[in-house]
Amino acid sequence: MDNIPLFSLPKFVVLPGIVLPLRIFEPRYVQMIEVVIKSNPQYLVMSQMNPKDDMDYYLSPEFEKMGCLTEVIQSDRNKDGTYEIMVVGLERVMIEERSSSDENLYRSVNVEVLPYSDPDGDLDKFIREHRDHFLVECESIGVHKDLVKLFQKYDEGMLSSRACLHIIIYFFTKDPIQLQELLNEDSNESLIGLTLDLI
Repeated sequence: MDNIPLFSLPKFVVLPGIVLPLRIFEPRYVQMIEVVIKSNPQYLVMSQMNPKDDMDYYLSPEFEKMGCLTEVIQSDRNKDGTYEIMVVGLERVMIEERSSSDENLYRSVNVEVLPYSDPDGDLDKFIREHRDHFLVECESIGVHKDLVKLFQKYDEGMLSSRACLHIIIYFFTKDPIQLQELLNEDSNESLIGLTLDLI
């Protein structure tokens, strides 16, 4: 996939299956969203930014080459020109930067979708075996009702087991190092291991 807008922020990682609300206020990203919402599908790539310092943040800082292809599923423009959007993570991708257009304040990239090599069967079994434990632990952090709704979607086949576990992990941590490691890893073993470490 070519020429996809890049939305990159420090210490911020999105995983496939995650739905996130975002407020867009930087001029480069406002311009980006105004282009994306006129597109079909409304894709953008999210990747963790690694700026060297505060000044580098506003230039062209390095970013993680493993990111997440996301889709804008809702967008609302505020009176001050900023946007409130909702995105959903779709696929993990390997990112290659393109030459920037002089007309655009934002950066664009080419991406290669990287399917997970391990089948979901082991993850389905893991969820079944630990479901009650997840419910207890999520009640302790005040997201029990959210997990019940999540399991309803999972049971109805609206959510894969991998996406389900990604969301459960997001309940417990937003640590960018852990989430980036998880995004980089391909194996079910890594996903199950991090889930057990957190819960």
